[in-house]
Amino acid sequence: MDLKEHFPRVCAEIKAAGFEGVESFAGVILEAKGELSVRQGLKATGLAYPAAYVGGHFHKPAQRDEAVREAVRAARKLVEFGGRLLLVGPNAEKGRGKTPEELAVEAPAIAELAEQLAPLGVRIAIHNHVPELLNHAAELEAILKATPPERVGLN
Repeated sequence: MDLKEHFPRVCAEIKAAGFEGVESFAGVILEAKGELSVRQGLKATGLAYPAAYVGGHFHKPAQRDEAVREAVRAARKLVEFGGRLLLVGPNAEKGRGKTPEELAVEAPAIAELAEQLAPLGVRIAIHNHVPELLNHAAELEAILKATPPERVGLN
């Protein structure tokens, strides 16, 4: 199902299930068609939009700045919807945990993102899966050590 087209229906089902809010991939609200669909769904149901998810190659030197920029762009749009939590899922490397060199790029990138989001009133929640837990959770440890706990937590 394409959320950009069917968000009002999704909102109606979520509301009927008794929930008070809904979240999506940030890409949905960053495109005009999706933004309109989300606004229609929220207006029709009264649901809140407290959070949005964004991924990115924060660990790759050539892509880290773009990942941070896109996440900031997503957070600015999220604020327009009243949201204050950006779910950040650093893209994984298939079949392996990240190297210490990659973590040395990623953790400061997440810290920089947290700093840029602070004036917007947006916190980061790291959205993790199994890859972040490989190597004794080295990725989560690196991120949490590099970032202030009042700005970055876990999802």
